Amino acid sequence: MTRGSVHTVGIDLAVQNAGTASCSIEWASDGPKIGTPLLGRSDDQLMEDVKGADIVGIDAPFGWPEPFFDAISAHRAHGAWPGRGKGLEGFRQTLRLRCTDLVVKREALLTPLSVSADKIAVTTFRCALLLDRLEHEKRWRIDRSGRTGRTIEVYPAAALKQWDLTQPKSYKAADAYAERTTIASGLAKALDVTLPSAVEKACRETDHALDALVSAVVARAAALGWTRQPWSDDEREHADVEGWIHFPHPDATLRLVGGDRGPTGPAGWPPRR
Repeated sequence: MTRGSVHTVGIDLAVQNAGTASCSIEWASDGPKIGTPLLGRSDDQLMEDVKGADIVGIDAPFGWPEPFFDAISAHRAHGAWPGRGKGLEGFRQTLRLRCTDLVVKREALLTPLSVSADKIAVTTFRCALLLDRLEHEKRWRIDRSGRTGRTIEVYPAAALKQWDLTQPKSYKAADAYAERTTIASGLAKALDVTLPSAVEKACRETDHALDALVSAVVARAAALGWTRQPWSDDEREHADVEGWIHFPHPDATLRLVGGDRGPTGPAGWPPRR
């Protein structure tokens, strides 16, 4: 998968079709062919969009915190609340944030939305159905940790942070045209590629297109080993159930077009900030 043609797809998943986008990139020997992001995608359309993909980066959580499962199961069964006798704030944090969220918070200096206590949970319902369809209709092996299979969980904001592409003003605002244009241009420069004009226009107009593009690029990074993997036994155990955010190495961008392999473990990553 390193030197030959590799097909990645990025999906910016939202609760509604209107906020959902996909973007495909063919990483060929003569350079990446970046497709124009597709907007307003339904689940059926997404199933078509991922045809032939080697790896798909989905911007949505793949699961919920394990302590959250245990707590609601105990509550449903009228059992003892697992937080009894524990520090209130500390225990609540274990219900709110997954192992991977804490890694992103510590190493990428961003705190993902809580999949158990924020609106992102509704997007995860849709993601769970999409993963289920990929597994049972397309016969894809779904590995929530992203260590195997064709799907990985991504977080575009963390990728932009790692690659120093963030802007002082949020690029999510409807009128943040300049911010989105700057990010797309910076990403193209970092990859040493030229974005087609239609891709530039789509990314300028909406953050959904931009996030789909970034997700497709991070999928390439994951395929080559340039994303943060679950390294320890504890991280792997949690990732298998809760999902795992694959955020990229700071030095990944210039290696992606050429297909260079990334570091295989923590020794190749910069020290924690």
